[in-house]
Amino acid sequence: MLLSSLTAEGLRRPVHHVAHGAPLVDVPGGADGVAAGDALELAFLALGGPNLDDRLRALGLVTAPELAVTHTAARPAQIRGLDPHGVRALTAPATGRVGPSVTIQIELVPDPILAGQLWQMATRDPRIAAGVGEGTLSFRIGWLFTRGGDVASVDVLRVGFGDVSISTASDRPTWFEELCASVASRFHRQRFDGGPAIAGRLWSAATSDDPARRAHAAALAAAAADAPFHLGRVELVHDGSSYQPCFGAELLRYDRAGRWAADALSLLDAALLRRPELLFVEQPGATAPDAAAVRAWLEALTNDAASPLRQVWSC
Repeated sequence: MLLSSLTAEGLRRPVHHVAHGAPLVDVPGGADGVAAGDALELAFLALGGPNLDDRLRALGLVTAPELAVTHTAARPAQIRGLDPHGVRALTAPATGRVGPSVTIQIELVPDPILAGQLWQMATRDPRIAAGVGEGTLSFRIGWLFTRGGDVASVDVLRVGFGDVSISTASDRPTWFEELCASVASRFHRQRFDGGPAIAGRLWSAATSDDPARRAHAAALAAAAADAPFHLGRVELVHDGSSYQPCFGAELLRYDRAGRWAADALSLLDAALLRRPELLFVEQPGATAPDAAAVRAWLEALTNDAASPLRQVWSC
């Protein structure tokens, strides 16, 4: 799956980017780049992406211990308990009697697997067959916040196959939720959430009864020793309360190996363990000895048949 265009209104900075099918897509840095990442995060969360609570916290929208979320199938429909200060930091100032609102438009080019799913859906609903044949899939997403900023209503406003729209209201097709969930699972925004958190995911994969997950963990551990990382193989050390990622035979803990070690761990986790098709990264390789080599590594992954990664957006 490739993201061919992204547009958002209502954030602190307007967002409009066209990718033209490139495997590596650079968007402006600074506040404009963060806004692009925020727009993608909000769009895919609205489609039912995993870890809603953690990702809203990473966006700065949650400070309360718990959220109250009403769902439509796997998609969030209403979220209560947001932090008004975080909402104001994310969104453009509201005007009139309504609270802030964010509208996001994404256009996707399906990969063969997703295209096959779309064709199966088209056989159940001939109305969309012509649109599926055009080869693009688009979503229009809306986030509407209350004036107080503590509640958000979330909705999928439009789904289009080419120029053909389908209903997203109560008469939506039976396969609508399946489509949203499939697309939502293909995106990840890289963030460093701490060495122990990465080590926990690595330990879970390495001890899984799924051979594929074990292979992914082994690939991550080995990749850290090779170019462009050159940090040594990742080893897990239990410090009495949690696992810590360490490097090489000397078991140098990640937080004693320099800033690049933490950044490299986060990138390896995002690309090789979480395994999205679409990845958003801020400043890939900025702290590496050779940033160009890191970008080349990411581009090689998008062309690797063994990797699901097909596109990287970075700022």
